[in-house]
Amino acid sequence: MDDYLDGVRAAHSSDLIFISYHVNWPQANDPYYLYNSAESNARRTFYGVSAVPFVAMNGAEVSGSQTTIGNALINAIGGFSALEISATGEYIEWNRAGNVTVTLDNTGTLSGSYVLRTALIEENLYYMGTNGHPNHYATMRDMIPTANGVNVTLTPNTPTYVDLDFAVPEAIVQENALLVFFLQHPTNKSVVNAMQIAIPSLMPDCPNPPGDVGGDMVVNVQDIVQIVSVIIGTTLPEGCMIQAADLNDDETINVQDVVMLVSMILGN
Repeated sequence: MDDYLDGVRAAHSSDLIFISYHVNWPQANDPYYLYNSAESNARRTFYGVSAVPFVAMNGAEVSGSQTTIGNALINAIGGFSALEISATGEYIEWNRAGNVTVTLDNTGTLSGSYVLRTALIEENLYYMGTNGHPNHYATMRDMIPTANGVNVTLTPNTPTYVDLDFAVPEAIVQENALLVFFLQHPTNKSVVNAMQIAIPSLMPDCPNPPGDVGGDMVVNVQDIVQIVSVIIGTTLPEGCMIQAADLNDDETINVQDVVMLVSMILGN
């Protein structure tokens, strides 16, 4: 089943969004379950899962042979939704934190209470479990802000905005991480729509040359003042300032970066 669905996912990666929640059976020491067992259990309980594999599409269980399940997923491609989800934001690689604004563009008559759920997923994980399946994709690592999601109230023909802060822990490869947003009915579990965005796409595209902490496209003594200000805490680093100041790429702004910056300015 896993290999088959991996193939369906790969063939329709631009049309289908997957989230894989690991549970504690058939193997209690599954590392991806143990990493965030509380939220994995919360999502399992929400769907009433008592056996695996279990596949839910748009909030409802899809059962049958692997071919039946795969065809159901493929046949759902192109389905209409009167609500579009989009997200914009920024992620800072240096401190592994970011923020996004999620827009729920309700162009139809949807109204009432829903839940915006956000999952941080990771691709390309490898672990050989007892089921003989070593490669793991779209693995849920965190639910943001929690597994309960964010309650929203929809009004027809009115957009709704949700601001979220998030972090990507050290255990997760940033380049393989994505945020998945999906709007779900709290009781019947139906999913109105979903979208995903890769963490690297949220990283700022900085024009600053290395050492240009001030952002004026020139590296000079003023940048030394700026970087010292960051180190002693009088300036809060953000965006391209962080990337320009971390001269030795150790994800820390410290005295070593000051020494390198002075050396650059002196031409050494």
